[in-house]
Amino acid sequence: AATAATIFFSNAGVPPLSGFYGKLNVFLAAMENSMYFLAFSGVICSVIGAFYSIRLIKILYFHSVKEKHWNHYKPISKENSIVLGITFFFTLFFFLSPSFLFTITHSAALSLCL
Repeated sequence: AATAATIFFSNAGVPPLSGFYGKLNVFLAAMENSMYFLAFSGVICSVIGAFYSIRLIKILYFHSVKEKHWNHYKPISKENSIVLGITFFFTLFFFLSPSFLFTITHSAALSLCL
């Protein structure tokens, strides 16, 4: 549940996580190119998406199970746990050292320019 919550917070764009940096770079690029309507609509869509991501976290942690057949949980499959773990560690690594990924993506973007 903690790894899923971290990923949902990153998807919502909470500032120290990787989702915030991605959204910030996209919105700043739109503002630099005078695409104000695109940036504004992107912020509105981001707020709506953040509402639903944080709502999932609220349901995950604060809602009790009321039906009897939900008393037992199936264990997560091995494939799903590997994907969830890789995503969690990527988010955590980007939180601790964002400059490494920025350097790689910047050099990849420069290699696309002619």
